[in-house]
Amino acid sequence: MGTENYTIGKGVLLFQLSGENGYRDLGNCPDFKINVETETVEHFSSKSGLKKKDAEIPVSQKATNSFTLDELSPDNAALFAMATAPTSVVQASGNVVDQVVTAVLDRGVLLGKTKISTVVVKNSAGTTTYVLDTDYILNTEEGMVTALSSGAITEGQSLKISYDHAAETRKRVDAGTKTFLEGDLLFIGDPPKGKKLTIKGWSTIKPGGEVSLIGDEIAQMQFTGEFLSKATYNGLYEWHDRGAVA
Repeated sequence: MGTENYTIGKGVLLFQLSGENGYRDLGNCPDFKINVETETVEHFSSKSGLKKKDAEIPVSQKATNSFTLDELSPDNAALFAMATAPTSVVQASGNVVDQVVTAVLDRGVLLGKTKISTVVVKNSAGTTTYVLDTDYILNTEEGMVTALSSGAITEGQSLKISYDHAAETRKRVDAGTKTFLEGDLLFIGDPPKGKKLTIKGWSTIKPGGEVSLIGDEIAQMQFTGEFLSKATYNGLYEWHDRGAVA
């Protein structure tokens, strides 16, 4: 025993989803905890006087874990959203001429293309060209046109919109497409002081809280899991001591 066992926890958390090969680094993990719960049955002697507890018999044991991630990568988002692996959505560059859109005043209408530029909005006859920021506004990133009630466009009017769109590849996560996630969880400790630990086991994973997408602090994803008995592990999980950092 000695001060070398006093540990300040730091390290890397990795996960290999069931059916996949290789561990994926989950990124910066500011918090990783393990909790062990043992359920017992108590026995009391009834031979005389007050009952006295004379035995406590373990009947079940479980080990749960929780961790926090603050890298909102597509793969981490897929875990949080209980989704299959992210898919790539590819848009080639090009241009659209006279796309017909029905105006909804003060509400955005998506054009179906993203990263748009050189936008021209005309009436259905093509005889009137409307003015940006007077008759309509744009969200060029998402390809959205909003006709303004303060401008010359009327509710329900048919418009012809021409524009260019840039090439873009996005990662899409389809939330709620998985009901259960499990795989090999691996923690490789790298502390500035104390025990160098490796923790590994077969664990479920599910979102354990909310993710704040608007706020003044770095957004974080919280997860909970439970280690499950697996033939490849000696126990619910394995705790490896690799020595200590002086």
